[in-house]
Amino acid sequence: MLIQAECWNTFGDLGAAVRATRRKKVEAQDHALATAISGSAPYRVATVWVVRSSETNRRLLARYPQIIDATFAGSSRRWERALVEGREPPIDDGLVWFDAATRRLTAWGRRP
Repeated sequence: MLIQAECWNTFGDLGAAVRATRRKKVEAQDHALATAISGSAPYRVATVWVVRSSETNRRLLARYPQIIDATFAGSSRRWERALVEGREPPIDDGLVWFDAATRRLTAWGRRP
């Protein structure tokens, strides 16, 4: 498994950021297929955004819930556990907050 963790301090264009992440995931999946040993399944690519927990970022993500919900359907709590505790990540892509002051990851709440 490859965890594609993208760390975001701030966003210039949320839609462009999502498209870039999707493109990178497709490239990683293509690489997984190209390097798979004959007769075995390619490794899985799991994607998570680690977003700096700032008021600006929280407002931006709250402003576009349809984009965020469609892109990051994976359980944020499970993603937090995967990154912090080494557990298996969810199948769906996810999003977690990073608090720079405490240097901790926290689950993203879908409701403001």
